[in-house]
Amino acid sequence: MTPLIESEGLTKTFGATPVLKGVNFSVAPGEFVCVWGPSGAGKSTLLHLLGLMTPPDGGTLRLFGEEASTLSAKKAAEMRNRKIGFLFQFHHLLPDFSVLENVMIPLFLRGESKTDARRQALPILERLGLGHRLSHRPAETSGGEQQRTALARALVVEPALVLADEPTGNLDRENGGKVEDLLEEGVRARGAALVLVTHNEALARRADRRLTLVDGRLI
Repeated sequence: MTPLIESEGLTKTFGATPVLKGVNFSVAPGEFVCVWGPSGAGKSTLLHLLGLMTPPDGGTLRLFGEEASTLSAKKAAEMRNRKIGFLFQFHHLLPDFSVLENVMIPLFLRGESKTDARRQALPILERLGLGHRLSHRPAETSGGEQQRTALARALVVEPALVLADEPTGNLDRENGGKVEDLLEEGVRARGAALVLVTHNEALARRADRRLTLVDGRLI
């Protein structure tokens, strides 16, 4: 089975500080991988590289069998929109759009009609307990509701790869459990992969593998 992610000797430096010093790992379809490590170890940086948000300084990164460094800007953007779902600590919701509209945006970018986008967005918002918040703007919702909206936006396109950075960090236990369940079910049911950074021990235990980032390398 061809891995969704393959990295060899991946490096990243900020200023004079090396953050990633030769990351080697692969992730198979359907696999749930947790990246563990202290704050400042480079976990979020690694997710940004995997999501084509920033380029590595060295090494090789292949996503879906394609060498990342050879992708044009257009092809990289298309891959992010169609194959990768992002859920980061800062939800980056658009403040002038409603909860429903924020979740529909990735579908619009794929060329979906408003009717089809709404049909696909509503079930996941209902599942996350946001059915009563559809017309609210992000500023009119709680931090936990904003995080759940971001999760709905990440999963609505049914991505082959989900990258999540502390996805339950702003949620209470009940809603955190809903997010954990939906994340795991959403990837396993479709043979997708999940790479997740968390300090939540219960969530980390659900992973197939836990990789620890130590001195810029995964072990």
